[in-house]
Amino acid sequence: METIHRDKIITIGHHPNINTLQGSWNNCETADQYLSGMTHFKEIYYKTKPKNTFWDNRDFNFQLNEGLQTWTNSFFYNQVTKDGFNGKVGVLIGNEILSSISIDNLFNNGNYELKLRFFKDQQIALDWFSKPFSKSNIHHLPEISFKENSNGKIQCLFEVNCEEFHDYFLLLKQLFKNRDFSIKNAEKFYSLTEREREILKLAIHGKCNRKIAEDLFISIETVKTHRKNILFKLGNQNVCELTNFEVFF
Repeated sequence: METIHRDKIITIGHHPNINTLQGSWNNCETADQYLSGMTHFKEIYYKTKPKNTFWDNRDFNFQLNEGLQTWTNSFFYNQVTKDGFNGKVGVLIGNEILSSISIDNLFNNGNYELKLRFFKDQQIALDWFSKPFSKSNIHHLPEISFKENSNGKIQCLFEVNCEEFHDYFLLLKQLFKNRDFSIKNAEKFYSLTEREREILKLAIHGKCNRKIAEDLFISIETVKTHRKNILFKLGNQNVCELTNFEVFF
């Protein structure tokens, strides 16, 4: 890699053989440091016009809030994609899972779909840039073991192939997302009556009012009333939003 810029916050280099611009975070603990690093990266991006971008986030322990995620896409990825960027985006992550999840959320807030993949091994990441993009799938479930530590906590351990890491990372992200949603919305869900929970479950599974009425032996008007009460209690506007509550079943 040819180093183009280096400071206390970020090192920016270029891999000419794969025409990839790499940003390696050296120290990022505040929003100001993050904004500074991204500003330098954008300036160099437009000077080099790389095919791909690669982020070494092994020392990145800063969790991006929603505002910074939106700003990053408006400031950088939405703009460069609009200007013609159609390459890959690789992210090398460290052990701070919540920081990595905030990075993944960043890309999901963008207006454009990116060819994105997460890695734990740098060489595998660099090799990926030189190959055609393809979406991998999980072909098997790993064996999971548990280890109880002396501090009263339990470690959950499993091994996966490096090539499948991206897919398992997304599964972990969904697990954290579901848990966060269930914690924040448990009180709303348990405010529902038993009948309302029955109807909610059937609605989430795509059943219409008529079918719900037939399954529960009640009138369609009763179903409509229950669904209206469910939306009010859960603070939702439509059935699509109700699907998030599937984590409770």
